[in-house]
Amino acid sequence: MRFKIFIALIILLTSFQIASAEYKTTATLSPVLGRGFGHSNYEMNTLVSADSIVVYARSKLEFPMDVFWAGGSLEFNYISNGRTDWSGNISLVTNINNPTGKMKDSDWFSSPGYQELQFAYTESDVTMSAIMLNAELSRRFYSWSNASTYLTLGLRYQKIDQDIINFSGWQLDENLEKVYYTYNDLAMLYTVKYIMPTVGLKYRLDINQKSSFAVSAAYAFTYAEDVDDHVLRYKISTADGTGAGFLGRINYYNELGKPNLQSRPFFSLYADFFTAKISTGQTQTWYGDDPISDEDDTGTVIKDIPHEITSTQFQMGLNFGLAF
Repeated sequence: MRFKIFIALIILLTSFQIASAEYKTTATLSPVLGRGFGHSNYEMNTLVSADSIVVYARSKLEFPMDVFWAGGSLEFNYISNGRTDWSGNISLVTNINNPTGKMKDSDWFSSPGYQELQFAYTESDVTMSAIMLNAELSRRFYSWSNASTYLTLGLRYQKIDQDIINFSGWQLDENLEKVYYTYNDLAMLYTVKYIMPTVGLKYRLDINQKSSFAVSAAYAFTYAEDVDDHVLRYKISTADGTGAGFLGRINYYNELGKPNLQSRPFFSLYADFFTAKISTGQTQTWYGDDPISDEDDTGTVIKDIPHEITSTQFQMGLNFGLAF
């Protein structure tokens, strides 16, 4: 159903007819520099006892996204009568440093009717490699004065690889006392991918011939998959599924040269917001003997563990380059 709606919107986007005698094409090519904030998380619940009292173990892992992004952007605009009728944009960025924040791993026991008991917590260093691809097509469908509204269709792809190293934290012993410990080596490998076709609206205000302000919002049909290789426990956990997301953007654009020049330097300031939630089931497979259990776990498989992938990310940055 969602796919049919998306196809219908594509047809609608291409069917608008805006009367114009001639079109002018412009393009911009620019480096992109940005600063990111936020996190990508997952949370799962595992049934550990179903005897007289039902007990679940809940685990939440928070992966930091506070990095600098760098890359490039290419944009085309089709203009008639001084207004942009169509625009297309594609950008690709990658992180250029590791997160300064820690990966946080929290664990609780819970039982219906009882208060949760947190029994473990650790913080870890993170190394990260990620890419983010954004593509968007906009079509003007209504204008008044110096403002215009656009229908947008887009696609965002994001892949994040993080190595979790050197954790420290605590765990409750049998007397519910905290026992502190540290570990100085590779503990976990984590990968998550987000694929998000989007549909939304954009409002653009032309301040003058050289500058404009735009704000956009889009709903994202979100697919996500993640892989957690828990090196210390010889266990790999996988999950994938679909959910919903939201993308928002604010952008200020300003050209520095005269409007009639063939090539004009410009800069733009932007702020992006992204959030998504995907509820699915996780499969855990032990490829070795888990050292925290008494039995040999090699080959053990547990399926359909309730698993929720969430992410909230902010990014602020600068584009600068030439408009043609």
